[in-house]
Amino acid sequence: MGNYPQHVEPILYAAFERYPNHYRHIIKAAIDAEPAFTRDIITVALNLEVADPAEIVRIGVETEPSYAEAMVSTVDQINPEQFNEVIRVAVLTEPHTADGILRANKEAEVGKLESIIRSVLAAAPALGGYLADTISDIIGSASDTDELQAQDIERQRAIALLRSAYDAGGITAEQLKVIAARHELSEDELELILNH
Repeated sequence: MGNYPQHVEPILYAAFERYPNHYRHIIKAAIDAEPAFTRDIITVALNLEVADPAEIVRIGVETEPSYAEAMVSTVDQINPEQFNEVIRVAVLTEPHTADGILRANKEAEVGKLESIIRSVLAAAPALGGYLADTISDIIGSASDTDELQAQDIERQRAIALLRSAYDAGGITAEQLKVIAARHELSEDELELILNH
């Protein structure tokens, strides 16, 4: 594959067809040979259903963790009902992938982002402190045009995401207060999050 990267997909289809029980070795060898084609490799494995999506992502993350968010995104496109499970497996396999996964999904709608935060923190609750700044950055990343509407949407987004992170046990009350202050949330809004 290293000499013929344009032939990654046909090579993988042939390998999976000929040696279906060796999918672990095929995925690992393909990613090792051409890490830049990780998304394509995962796509072929998912399309052929060589294994459960979470297992495919686990193998991929173990082999090349720097492409975890691409792998998770690929599953979201091909098999969205497995999205949260795949996030959980990716974070359990390599906890440092959590930041990249959250940042890669920062523009997702609030409900989906809440689900992602819960999945990440359920997999590795100890990451909450590490991810507090990431969650704070994500809160401020929504893009809108109307200033007043944007502020209201950002506040609602902040409340929803902070509530999700706090409820999942990922951030402490003290961390929550710091992030709330950074985003100029009122005491009432903070109480709404704490006493949900």
